[in-house]
Amino acid sequence: GAPTKGSVGERNDELALAKQLVEGCHIMYQQSPAGLGPEEAIFSNKASDTLPKISNPSYLLRPEYIESIFVLYRLTGDNHYQEMGWAVFESLERYCKRESGYTGLKDISNPDEGPIDDMPSYFIAETLKYFLLLFGPDDFLSLDEFVMTTEAHPLRRRLNAKGMSTYFRYIKEEVSDSAYIVAAPFRMHTFAFLFVSFFIIVGAIAS
Repeated sequence: GAPTKGSVGERNDELALAKQLVEGCHIMYQQSPAGLGPEEAIFSNKASDTLPKISNPSYLLRPEYIESIFVLYRLTGDNHYQEMGWAVFESLERYCKRESGYTGLKDISNPDEGPIDDMPSYFIAETLKYFLLLFGPDDFLSLDEFVMTTEAHPLRRRLNAKGMSTYFRYIKEEVSDSAYIVAAPFRMHTFAFLFVSFFIIVGAIAS
């Protein structure tokens, strides 16, 4: 998995918590007639409340659950997470696929309520990307070499070595004790080209 700050014990605790959270979501998906999760649910800390109360039963093709499954699969290598993802994909194909794309559902507890006539851009950019990564080769976009942004854009991790000054670092974050940094390559000659081009365009407009 990806290098992480903190002791081994802390990382194990975080992984255990992540597994519990995903299993909770998995139960909600399993118990839904559509096999999909709600947009909003209210959790209770009462022992008698074994399931959350659904406050918004719509399904909007969001990526977070599949993203979490993908990360846990890469961290653990447990095929159980691929099986969880495949069940969601089958539900998408059954209830959300249309002739020209995919739609959300108005009510996961009653798929006959019909679709939401909308396919958000994040469905293709994020949800389907995480499905691809979940079932693609394990070394494709390795989490040891890449980190994913909140919008599912992969940024390559680079060794913190000499020569990094040749890159314009618009993202820089330590992700381990000092072994890696996250940086997006943007060479200075590219910046100079864009800078000069800007003034040429402004001059042409002004004249």
